[in-house]
Amino acid sequence: MSERDDELAIAAQVQAVERSEERLAAAVEQLAYKKAHAKQEAIAIAQDKADQLLERAEEKKDELVSTLVEKLPTPEEIHGATRRLAGGLATKAGEVKEAAVERVRDVESAVAERVANVKEAGAQAVLEQEGGS
Repeated sequence: MSERDDELAIAAQVQAVERSEERLAAAVEQLAYKKAHAKQEAIAIAQDKADQLLERAEEKKDELVSTLVEKLPTPEEIHGATRRLAGGLATKAGEVKEAAVERVRDVESAVAERVANVKEAGAQAVLEQEGGS
């Protein structure tokens, strides 16, 4: 090879090295840019996921509240149940009162009978005492 060929070969290698250097510089620049923005991208992705989770939780909460509200009695139903309960209590109170009055009559009758028995026994004792004296 001649000196001229060597110079051309060296010049070609120098150009190849310079192009490689330029590509390497561009790649380093791209990496630095990506590194600088990777944290921000990760934060944005995490925020998006958190927003999605929050939205799903809100939807689930709304579903549960709706289900609970459907199962709760209406004021009209509560009022009706209260009236039925009050009516049942009044009926029961009337039955208890009737039973108590009947029981009082039975007790009065039993007491009157005993009093009569005691009076009769006392009168008989008096008669026996007078007859035996």
